Amino acid sequence: MGSDNKAIFVIGVSGTGKTTIADALANHLKGKFIDADDYHSAQNKASMANGIPLTDEMRKGWLQDVCAATNAQGSITVVACSALKKAYRDTIRSRIKDASFVFLDVDPNILAQRIARRAQHFVPVSLLESQLQTLQVPQSDETDVLWVDGTLAVSTIVELAGRRFGK
Repeated sequence: MGSDNKAIFVIGVSGTGKTTIADALANHLKGKFIDADDYHSAQNKASMANGIPLTDEMRKGWLQDVCAATNAQGSITVVACSALKKAYRDTIRSRIKDASFVFLDVDPNILAQRIARRAQHFVPVSLLESQLQTLQVPQSDETDVLWVDGTLAVSTIVELAGRRFGK
């Protein structure tokens, strides 16, 4: 990625609204949108669809592919990506020169309701608990993270993130 390129990762567990927010933010910033779910292998998707949580090893190649795809994009790329652990965010930081993050924080009960309402998504509500256990919420030393209440209106979240990370 060139020095004027920027990648904004919208992160959180399943059901937080990552895809909706990232797509809207990309449109707002006139950037490109990537859904990291598109880079999961068929095996990873089948595992999740069967309620089997992904391991770090299963996520490794996927995360590398997401970073490569992000680096291949234009000046602003917004990525919907779980990035549940600090180590995953650190991998992104090491592979993408100007990466920042919008962490969507949503109450687990609301997440379960959202996931249960989704049609045709490969992540079932049964995986929510393992994602919450895996999640390492960003801490104060991760200064490139904007922590946002994921129940706010999409337009409000986009405005906050655009103000913080937009060009």
